Amino acid sequence: MLGAELVSEMVARKDRGEGIKQIARELGVGRKTVKRWLKLGAWQPRQVRRRARQLDQFAAFIERRAPEVGFNGAVLYRELQGLGFNGGIVVNAG
Repeated sequence: MLGAELVSEMVARKDRGEGIKQIARELGVGRKTVKRWLKLGAWQPRQVRRRARQLDQFAAFIERRAPEVGFNGAVLYRELQGLGFNGGIVVNAG
């Protein structure tokens, strides 16, 4: 991902009348990259799409039940299985 300064430089150079090939060559990026950013007109952060997780549908249960069982993962996992959760346990070795 390019930084805001580089994209601003592309736009400024295009406004001064430089061609896409020249801009790409001098800034060390591809022509398609220059075209894409010029089309957008300014730098924009990448839009991150959040994927749904299996546990999302059980969030309310977990928030309510976790303090009651002392945040015991084994108990929560067993109870979630009873509610239809079919995921596994991820062990963090970190």
